Amino acid sequence: MRFIEQLERFERIVFLMERRATGTPRQFAEKLEISESTLYEYLKALKERGASFSYSDIYQSYYLLESFDISFGDCRKFEFSEN
Repeated sequence: MRFIEQLERFERIVFLMERRATGTPRQFAEKLEISESTLYEYLKALKERGASFSYSDIYQSYYLLESFDISFGDCRKFEFSEN
């Protein structure tokens, strides 16, 4: 899988969790067109990046416990001078 596709998948995971629209783990994996085990790998990676989320049996959805912005690596702004 290409790097950009993986980033897009992470964005979609967070988007669905923000809206409490993931469904069960099986449904969530189907929405993302991945296996459940791959879904759990993505969720683990998000937790390692500081995402705080949980699963509600009542709503049958994952949801964020606090706002989370995806950032991978050191994002710095660079100033370029034209000479």
